[in-house]
Amino acid sequence: GLVGSEMCIRDSSFVIHAASQQKITYGEIVEILQIPETIPEIEATDMKSPADFRLIGRVMPRFDIPSKVDGSAEFSIDVQLPDMHYGVLERGNLHGSQPTLLNSEAIQAMEGIVAIVPFAYGIGVVATTLEKALAAKAQLEIEWSEDVIAARHSSQTALDSYEQLANKAKAGKILRSKGDVKTALQTGAKKYQSTYKNDYIYHAQMEPLNSVASVSADGQRVEIWAGTQNPGSVAPTIADALGIEANQVKVNLNYLGGGLGRRSTGDFILESVMLSQAVAKPVKMIWTREDDIRYGMYRPLSLQQLEASTDEAGNITALRHRIVGDGSNLIASGARNEFYSIPNQEIDLRLVENGIRIKHWRSVGHGPNKFAIESFIDEIATDQGKDPLAIRKALMKDNPKALATLEKAADMAKWGSPLAQGRAKGIAFGERSGALCVGICEISLEESGKIRVHHFWSAVDAGTIVQPDNVVAQMEGGIVMGMSSVFAEQLTIEKGRVQQSNFHDYPILRMEDAPESIEIAMMPSTESPKGIGEASTPIVAGAIANAFAALTGKRLRHLPFSPSRVKEVLNEETTG
Repeated sequence: GLVGSEMCIRDSSFVIHAASQQKITYGEIVEILQIPETIPEIEATDMKSPADFRLIGRVMPRFDIPSKVDGSAEFSIDVQLPDMHYGVLERGNLHGSQPTLLNSEAIQAMEGIVAIVPFAYGIGVVATTLEKALAAKAQLEIEWSEDVIAARHSSQTALDSYEQLANKAKAGKILRSKGDVKTALQTGAKKYQSTYKNDYIYHAQMEPLNSVASVSADGQRVEIWAGTQNPGSVAPTIADALGIEANQVKVNLNYLGGGLGRRSTGDFILESVMLSQAVAKPVKMIWTREDDIRYGMYRPLSLQQLEASTDEAGNITALRHRIVGDGSNLIASGARNEFYSIPNQEIDLRLVENGIRIKHWRSVGHGPNKFAIESFIDEIATDQGKDPLAIRKALMKDNPKALATLEKAADMAKWGSPLAQGRAKGIAFGERSGALCVGICEISLEESGKIRVHHFWSAVDAGTIVQPDNVVAQMEGGIVMGMSSVFAEQLTIEKGRVQQSNFHDYPILRMEDAPESIEIAMMPSTESPKGIGEASTPIVAGAIANAFAALTGKRLRHLPFSPSRVKEVLNEETTG
């Protein structure tokens, strides 16, 4: 074996003994590795110097691209097994409602139907083909219970009650308290208040939710094929549901055609297991797009009310942020302002319960909260006659990394340079998973009320950049997805029932609406890598809203900024 203490990594995947030139792979080391009870301290001087990095910081070809291009990449929806059956569920359109099937015998008599499987929230059908399963699903006669929380919830009127709750003097859950906000607001030279609203939005992942499960005839073993964002939870969850040991659950991970937070929950995987258990055969369970929109898990409806005070010089001395909605951290994340030097700050979370299924959506609460904060900062700047860039530079005086990122984005966008007639720029700053991100966009406004983003510039400090091309891809994707949610995406709920059903009435951004250019700059850093997958999404709404205000002098405070809402704001504020 290798002996001596002088070992070094000399080649990819090998540890090489300097004296003898013997080498061993990392895989071989794992087989003989003995982990000591006490892990030795690793000093900074023991770490490899960034100057010696061979892979970190280099653009490397992605392993998955060729197979995704030529179609050989296997997603769970591609999996085919011998004697595999197909399953679907009717979950209804009222979250929390329980079903009673009225025509079980007629469904069971249909061609190809193997089993009807009741769930607490829906009726499952297993058939020999997907077409036969869907045909039976369409014929299900179900009586749904009505006495559920969601039945009393309508999204647009709920926002009115949210605003009433925000205006109440009694505080909710205080998430952050710095300084004396109450006194600062009372004694400030000038006081500001604005309210921002955010509708429900849906993940709209490309691949429909699906999973393949094979439960053994005795129910003691399970094999699963699925694309999931949370693979570590699958085996324990399934084992607990079936009353078996987790080591009897084999999970085959497939590529997933979009997760965006939705596939971090394994409800669709458990459904496939329950259907397979009912027939003791492999079952591929598929959600239709209509299933996923009507009984999905959404970014929550929320409202943000901000109050601030300034001193005689126009400096912000206090900021109070009241957040109202369902979902705790789903609406509360991103409200902190560690990078803005405001001496008195308070975050007040006021929760409601609507009975609607909600979930993490890319950047979680950072999107709604950064939209509100960055719009509000601009409103104050405008009233004080200050440049939006200048007010942020002053707020970042104690945070040089944030300030450097801000200045880099401003240089990229040539902030302050003359613009063509009918064009304007807006700026926004955000932090997500440790990554600092600044976005600047250039927009114009069409007569129809449609906002067009022509250019988007963004600078990001994400620590040490491991794979630069992946950072650019994630940043670009986050910006485009952010634009889609800002301009088009809206779920409305009336008496607990989602009103949209597919992409004809839940539109997403089209290729023709993408910016003419997106430019990304990565700040140099030797710090540990930060999260990049959600870094750019939260800055999009604020940048667009602020550009719109610069162009028109009017404020958009309710997402999404659909053409009808844009025209309504223009008309109301013009005539009012």
